[in-house]
Amino acid sequence: MYDPMDEAVDDLFGRLQTLLREIPERLAKQSLAALFEDMALRQVLLEEGETEYPADPGAREALLARHWERVDALRNEFANNWLRNIQRQEF
Repeated sequence: MYDPMDEAVDDLFGRLQTLLREIPERLAKQSLAALFEDMALRQVLLEEGETEYPADPGAREALLARHWERVDALRNEFANNWLRNIQRQEF
């Protein structure tokens, strides 16, 4: 869980928040999609019993291509869950 008392963590997430506000909208969307795609690919690999996530970008791209339909569906599910979680919070 996020701990605002941890200065290093608070600084990191503060810089990410600032960056998301300042970058062009399209880049922000691409970045968020990439984050959720990474999470989805990891989930797919776990479902298949794979315990290691490839460090090589080419290997990850090949896995994304091989599992794209499932990754795409999970990416959207994760994004929807994140959005709903934010919407339930009090501002």
